Amino acid sequence: MNICSRVPYGSNKIHEFFPTNIVGFRAHHPNLPREWKHIEQVDSKWRRSIGNRLMHGLTSYEAELKWPKASMVPFRILLVDDHAIARKSIRSVLTKDPSLTIVSEATDGEEAVKRSEELHPDVILLDISLPGISGTDAARLIRVVSPESRIIFVSQHDSIQIAKDALSVGAQGYVVKSDAGRDLLTAIQSVLEGKTFVSRTLTAKGWI
Repeated sequence: MNICSRVPYGSNKIHEFFPTNIVGFRAHHPNLPREWKHIEQVDSKWRRSIGNRLMHGLTSYEAELKWPKASMVPFRILLVDDHAIARKSIRSVLTKDPSLTIVSEATDGEEAVKRSEELHPDVILLDISLPGISGTDAARLIRVVSPESRIIFVSQHDSIQIAKDALSVGAQGYVVKSDAGRDLLTAIQSVLEGKTFVSRTLTAKGWI
């Protein structure tokens, strides 16, 4: 292995070099929550941060010396939409980012709540117009059963008022479906960083 070569950005190889104990994480992340005592408690946000450090700050040789080989946990996505074509379209966008994995899909609000409680995904992509309980009502329940999950509404509605009402129930993002190809991956990254995101159709309409 060339000691001077850096791991290419986005390379799957970076997933092989990862801390396998809590001490390894604390060495590079002193702000890691103190209540975390075991490696299993380290969620994907922190793992991604370490991964970014490796990709930008260490040679592959240095990474191999520091940490034994292990798998990096991808961000886990729950996809909720009652239209198969819409799910297929969103799925095709998500596959462009190897750090994302769809852990489950749901076709109505009740199923979305159930899957959220079972799986505690990192991000939930949620349509507003769903059979049974609406997406906004489902989001309120998800906030209770899986409060750590980030919610992004992915909807055909491009009304600023509808988007604001949707975010008011505890979602972190709103992407108009027609913008998904350009904005969805950015939206996911933004909400995982603790930011709020709205897609370009809404900002062009004067979103404040």
